Amino acid sequence: MKKHWKLERTSDGVAWLHFDHADSPVNILSTEAFEQFDGILAEIEADPPKGLIILSDKKSGFIAGADVKNFRKAQQPDQVEAHIHQVHRIFQRLEDLACPTLALIHGFCLGGGLELALACDYRIARDDEGTRLSFPEVRLGIFPGYGGSVRSIRLLGPVPAMKFMLGGRSISGRSAKRLGLVDQTAPERQLKHAAAQLLNSAPPPHQPASWQKLLNIAPARQLLAPILHRATAKKVRKAHYPAPFALIDHWRVPGETSRPCLPVRRQIWAS
Repeated sequence: MKKHWKLERTSDGVAWLHFDHADSPVNILSTEAFEQFDGILAEIEADPPKGLIILSDKKSGFIAGADVKNFRKAQQPDQVEAHIHQVHRIFQRLEDLACPTLALIHGFCLGGGLELALACDYRIARDDEGTRLSFPEVRLGIFPGYGGSVRSIRLLGPVPAMKFMLGGRSISGRSAKRLGLVDQTAPERQLKHAAAQLLNSAPPPHQPASWQKLLNIAPARQLLAPILHRATAKKVRKAHYPAPFALIDHWRVPGETSRPCLPVRRQIWAS
């Protein structure tokens, strides 16, 4: 098995976890990458550093998303569900680490890569137009299934998070900072310094406005979901793009946002 991750511990007590997927021009979350990441998290649990920074050694960007081969190899929906449950466990393990965690983002941070970043306490993005963050899944007939829908709503509040996920559009680091998706932006030369500084100060993680939290309670979901449905229907047809509507319905049902979000198109694993 080829090595995709490298853990570096520095004298100041901070651990730097470098992702460089072998034999690929971009970082993808393949089965091997997930397995190795899980093993490294177990190592960090046993010997926690002062803080953990996850970064990419690829010039192309942070993480381009999940490896679609993981889904195409699965012949049955329950295989996909088992995979998603496994990733949920791994990302929850990251979220539960005893040390503060930070995703250092440059270039593309898409789909599963953004979901991994959201499982960290903090996010810093490189301040240039080459940095793009998005959940493009809805354009493929699925929606964020690795916990990203739950964590983005918890971070931003339901209205900004749903608007971001339903559109499937990519945004720059600066736009992500204004939205609350990342905590800071910094130029290339200051990225690592900014990351170490943020971990040292370890401020309380970002929280949405109080009124946004109120919109996430069950009665408010019931009222807001039909509005989101109508607004989405003005832009796309449900028959052709079912994923945005499935995401709204998943959020509307009380308790659903604590459960895995599964793909809504059988073709994604049957093709």
